[in-house]
Amino acid sequence: MENLEIVDHVEPDDRAWLEWKTLVEDEGWTSDDLSVLTLTPKLPSTRTVLARRKDDGKFIGTVIWNEYDEVAFIGFYLLVPEYRGKGIGSTIWRRAIDRMPKNYTIALRAVPDMAARYRSMDTPVQGSVQHMYKMHWTKLLSIAESKASKLVSDLTDAEYQQLDEFCNWVTKRNRSDFLRKFHDLPFTMGAVLFDRSQKVGAFAAICPTSHESSHLFKLAPLYSWSLGEAFAVIRPLIEKIGSLHDDAQILIHTLSETIGAHLLIPLFNSLDIPIKQCVEYMIDRYKTMGFPVEAQPVVTQKIRLADFIEMTKSSSLPQFDAKLVSSLKPTEFEAMLTYAKDVSGRNTSHLLRLHFDLPGVKGAILVDKAGKIHGVASATPVRTRNDIQYKIAPVYAEDNNGALSIIHSLLVEIQKEGSEAIAVVSTWNDSAGEQLRQLIGEKSIGTWTLGMKDVDYEIVDNIAPDDAIWEEWKQTMFDEGWCNGLVYIAYYILRKEYRGLEIGSLIWKRAFELIPSTYTLALRAVRNSVDSMLSRYKAKDFPVEGQHVVTKRIPVADLIEIVKPRVQSMFNSKLVSELSMKEFEAALSYANEVTGQDRSHLLRAVFDMDFVKGAALTDETSKMRGLAAITTAGPREGRLYKISPLYADGLDEALSNMRDVEYEILNNISPNDPLWIEWKGAIREEGWVNGADDSALQLLPILGKNVTARSKADGRFLGAVQWSENDGLACMAFYIVRAEYRGLGIGSAIWKRALELVPSEYTIGLRSVANMVEHYKSTTTPVEGQRDLTTKFVNHLSADEFESMLSYSKEVSGKDRSRLLQLHFNLDCTKGAVAFDPNSLIRGFASVTSTGPREAHIYKIAPVYAESIDVALTVIHCLLVEIEKKVEFANS
Repeated sequence: MENLEIVDHVEPDDRAWLEWKTLVEDEGWTSDDLSVLTLTPKLPSTRTVLARRKDDGKFIGTVIWNEYDEVAFIGFYLLVPEYRGKGIGSTIWRRAIDRMPKNYTIALRAVPDMAARYRSMDTPVQGSVQHMYKMHWTKLLSIAESKASKLVSDLTDAEYQQLDEFCNWVTKRNRSDFLRKFHDLPFTMGAVLFDRSQKVGAFAAICPTSHESSHLFKLAPLYSWSLGEAFAVIRPLIEKIGSLHDDAQILIHTLSETIGAHLLIPLFNSLDIPIKQCVEYMIDRYKTMGFPVEAQPVVTQKIRLADFIEMTKSSSLPQFDAKLVSSLKPTEFEAMLTYAKDVSGRNTSHLLRLHFDLPGVKGAILVDKAGKIHGVASATPVRTRNDIQYKIAPVYAEDNNGALSIIHSLLVEIQKEGSEAIAVVSTWNDSAGEQLRQLIGEKSIGTWTLGMKDVDYEIVDNIAPDDAIWEEWKQTMFDEGWCNGLVYIAYYILRKEYRGLEIGSLIWKRAFELIPSTYTLALRAVRNSVDSMLSRYKAKDFPVEGQHVVTKRIPVADLIEIVKPRVQSMFNSKLVSELSMKEFEAALSYANEVTGQDRSHLLRAVFDMDFVKGAALTDETSKMRGLAAITTAGPREGRLYKISPLYADGLDEALSNMRDVEYEILNNISPNDPLWIEWKGAIREEGWVNGADDSALQLLPILGKNVTARSKADGRFLGAVQWSENDGLACMAFYIVRAEYRGLGIGSAIWKRALELVPSEYTIGLRSVANMVEHYKSTTTPVEGQRDLTTKFVNHLSADEFESMLSYSKEVSGKDRSRLLQLHFNLDCTKGAVAFDPNSLIRGFASVTSTGPREAHIYKIAPVYAESIDVALTVIHCLLVEIEKKVEFANS
């Protein structure tokens, strides 16, 4: 179909979700109740492949699944009837299966007439059977006991917390966030039964399912200690539903091999209640990893580099670009780690960071024009006695062509260092890599299989460090050539009380016996007047002297005095933690240029450590002129700091990188402190308008918390952080450092102090200008919230905006209340307001109606539809201001 478009993601507010919801209800899929249809688009675990028309965006079909606990559960696979039988379903199904993590168990539920199809495709293993019983509410009420239970909406905070812990204990999963969203839905109801000691003994919930007119309700979940308690806790829910709809029908689902099935199925069968069934099917998770239960062999092939390049050339994909990992920006590197995690189903971020920091390791990614990653591959050098080999692993890609395309880019890069290299590729049976094995075929210059079928072996966890098997492991490593020909002896140390007893000589000798004789040995030795270790090493095993390293200790105060006169005013110094992405990349490039080595990944790892501080130096043209780092060294109580590395164009530049100013940090200065006047002046100099009006600047010193830095020399204001704390939220209002004191670490120091003062259980929030967003997201506030909202009264809306408001209310409430709301807002006694985001999308609306005697000035705020409490309060505030004006006018 030329008019077909397939996408891998749609936003929760996309109209496709409404069309999908309508189709599910038309199909009569009652197990997916209204809470499922409402929450699925918004859950972080939801994944989708969606087919729609190009011309008008009309929904055609979708596969929707959720990924959690190493399971990919396919909840929906359906197409609009007129598009069935055209191959669209197979296309989106295959695309969905390919996107699921390879080590996840894929599961779904199928009605009996679809079972054979699913078993013959990707989910051959049959699981539990789900039984569905449908009955009139009065029938269920007749067997439900009457005991004192409590609706979830009536629970105290402490009781709700107890319910939350009960549900997590029953399910053995933390479902707190999901259940909170579930209970917040306006159409769900829940009930709790407490035992004599006021502990939760049972919990149940009910939710409408299918079309609103069907009056069908699904009873789920249901947790209890006994059948009696189960029927007791559901009684108030059934009574409530019966009072709303006399023809209401209740649906109960139970899975085979559960206690619910054991108790409920015989009971419902004895009452002649109709039953429907669907069956779970899944794919063996081991097979998706290339390791089925019978233990798959690993096939390793060697192929000459030139042959491999020629072979992969034709698979190059012109719509993608290849980029070397060593050239990636920090954001691109993080995106690569996320992609590897999504594809493999495992968080290998730390391992991959270490992997790409190794010397000689090369990596590449495959990206489309929009910068989205479609593949990752790596090549690791393996030096043997006869040749240089490159092991191609890992390789993550969406299909065989993608894998070959990215491998080709790596091979071309390797060829620059010599065309005689050998590529080594290992693949498993029944894995995607098996296609690559067949492609290499006759071009292989060596193939061998490592299998486990005929090997009698045992697996042991955490063998002791002195186990003899370590010797075999080391020898195997050396035999394989998994080193680069250099042994660097980093540490040789004995406790003082055991020196002179020949222990040192023995472990030194043992170490030398383990090192291959063909390897170059290197170390650094201490030289002093008492015991020159340098002469000792030169006389024995290290006759060749290399570069000298001189280490000096100096008090920080003395070093500051040395540095001060040499600080160059034409340079600007800035902490590495405060650099923009572009500036950080420039700093890495500068270090690579100065050292003649690519140290990008190493420096990224260094500056990621909490105990490392760095500073960069730029001239008036923003050109990088120096880079330095300082880290703690030695025992903590010794307060030693090591300055390293230090790269600079000259001595003055190096010293400029270490300039300082003496200052002190004060907590919560008094509202009448003169520093507030300087603070206000600094705010005005920056031109801050939003949230910096006169009333805010006057009230914040009185109502808020603050951390302020001032100069020890003259008491001058240097910088400050101000925030307010309310209802578990710490809102950071201002974070400012005078321009001339930026880059000296003052900002980081007061920010850190402020965070230490904020209660640990509080959520920290702030607003940021666009050019600082990346900085805050990469530090202490990674979650981006809502952008500024604008409010508008309903009577000021355009016709299109009013229709959008009606659609929004239908989406949020799950009911079509258009006619009711049109009548509501036509009344003279009502006033409504709507909140729009910067994209003109509605994020909430509310209405206020006068009620009671006119002179009493009583107003009812209802309905209120909003995506969060903040949006709700924003739109309500708009109405309250209007009410206040009205009351003041009436009183006057």
